Amino acid sequence: MMRGLIFKLLREEVDRKELESKIYDWEGPNPKMKELWIKIHRKEPISDEEYKWAQRFFEKEKESRKSSTDTMLKKVQDYRGGGYEQQSEIVKSGITVYHDIIKSDLTIFLNDIFDPKLKIQIGKPSGEWFRANLNDLREFRNSITNYLGNMVKWREGAMTINDKIEETRKKLQDQDWYGIVENGDWSILNKIDTNYTSWAKDITKRQLNGDLPMGSDMKIIKKYFEKRDVNEILPKEWIDTLRKVEKLKKIRIDKISFAHVDFINRFHRDKEDGLTELKNNLMSTTLKGDESEDHFFTLLSNRPQNFHNVKRYALWGNVVDMIFGVDGSAKFADGFKLIQVKSSENLAKKAIIKNLGIPYVSVYPISKKFKFTFNYFSENNPSEPSNFNIKYVNDKDKPETYQDKEMAALQKILGKPSSDEYFESDK
Repeated sequence: MMRGLIFKLLREEVDRKELESKIYDWEGPNPKMKELWIKIHRKEPISDEEYKWAQRFFEKEKESRKSSTDTMLKKVQDYRGGGYEQQSEIVKSGITVYHDIIKSDLTIFLNDIFDPKLKIQIGKPSGEWFRANLNDLREFRNSITNYLGNMVKWREGAMTINDKIEETRKKLQDQDWYGIVENGDWSILNKIDTNYTSWAKDITKRQLNGDLPMGSDMKIIKKYFEKRDVNEILPKEWIDTLRKVEKLKKIRIDKISFAHVDFINRFHRDKEDGLTELKNNLMSTTLKGDESEDHFFTLLSNRPQNFHNVKRYALWGNVVDMIFGVDGSAKFADGFKLIQVKSSENLAKKAIIKNLGIPYVSVYPISKKFKFTFNYFSENNPSEPSNFNIKYVNDKDKPETYQDKEMAALQKILGKPSSDEYFESDK
């Protein structure tokens, strides 16, 4: 009987800590919850009745959220023009969490704690990967010799392009490059850092579960990526294993965020379905981008009179793309340009290639109908897109292009639309 009473008291203590955390993060109009919020922030005592009331309040709120349209996932998937601010903030924070996991003591979760069945760990890719990347980096440097002195603000701070290339070359040469490897190969899971949809799904799950509030998007994102005491958010069985590994490796991890927990949790031996779902989501997004890239470089290769010295960096996990945001390069009628291909206008507009101070085109397909017709941003039009095919592909003496062929094929099926319809973007 005594053991049962002790267990009950411990259970109530755990529940109280969870409730206190939810009250602390809460925001909304309910006056009684506002009083509890003030007490928590002032570190004032809360009565047993108030705890019971808060428990009922959150249970009702959790039930009501199941049909809510105010979730983070719905915000970032608003293709009518919204969600850009949320996407950008999530990507910025997602990159930080990814680097934290692969470069800090948190690597123990993948390498020492879970021992996943699929042999996914933080480590080095194959020697062939390093050699192929060194070759691409060398070609990239040779193509931009006139711009190596350009000063650029990188994630780690400002330095010239040449210094960044040298830093990258040394890391590749020393095979000092770490990421998520799967059976020895560079894994698609490394793309999680910038995949705002996957992060938004996890944020939404936390919202529906009551761990995060509804309402102010930027505040919710901040709370999701904010580090907290590990004892607040890690499952007890994780903490027990964590402390054992910490003692063995002589390290200490005191704080971790919901984002860290959700990312790491997919690698648990009992969460294989979650990991498969993540990989499928990343693969779907990647294939969309790869398809646009394939179509664009096919367009260039089929117009050799317009584009010369076409180079594409297509290696899986290519550092030229990852660090410099460059998919390739070519000599256009008006000179040499770097190329970045994106699947949407928003991504093309924000592409990091524009920060290098080198002539560039950041392109995206104008619609799903016309796979070989692109809009583009460049150093001359960084804010408003122009039609790439009209500017660089169509010639008076060579009137038939991929665009013309697609138009002709559609005319047979749909009839002849107005000329403006050919260049409408999907919204």
